[in-house]
Amino acid sequence: MAKEIVIKGDRVIIEVGSDIVISPRGVNHPSAVTAAAILSGQEVLAQYEKLRKDPNRFEKQKDGWFLDNFLGKVIAPPSLDTHHNWRDSGKYAESHGGWFEIWEWDTFIDRTRNNPAIVKCAEILELKLDDGYWSRTLYQGSSAVAWFVHFSYGNVSSGHGKGSGYHVRPVRSQ
Repeated sequence: MAKEIVIKGDRVIIEVGSDIVISPRGVNHPSAVTAAAILSGQEVLAQYEKLRKDPNRFEKQKDGWFLDNFLGKVIAPPSLDTHHNWRDSGKYAESHGGWFEIWEWDTFIDRTRNNPAIVKCAEILELKLDDGYWSRTLYQGSSAVAWFVHFSYGNVSSGHGKGSGYHVRPVRSQ
């Protein structure tokens, strides 16, 4: 990972461990842009994974809801978890604040684990691991289909119609 990225005049100096990458042609030269993007991307991905799996990601609030320090949302307690088709799930979730987009549910998946394939820190939420959870995200290929997540094996799918029954967990803004 890059220790330091310094722009000096028309040069870009990137220190990576004991190696130093210097682009003498300035910040817009492909060598500088590529090196910085690769190093920054690696750092961003490493930081993303660290924060996503942080043991302190979820904090139980006085009202029983859980603050997700990663997504900046508050997640309903298990008592508000319910099972409906997509349309009724949406109505129910919206009456309690809202519901997750599929990319947000994806942050709960740990693909290095199986049965459950969920980040260990999320176990506090007591999600139903043997069934799916609806997201509010519609599938672009068909208005009859929406995205859902299943935590047994970490599946994110749009393979079932909106008439299927899955769980929904309400969320609200922080």
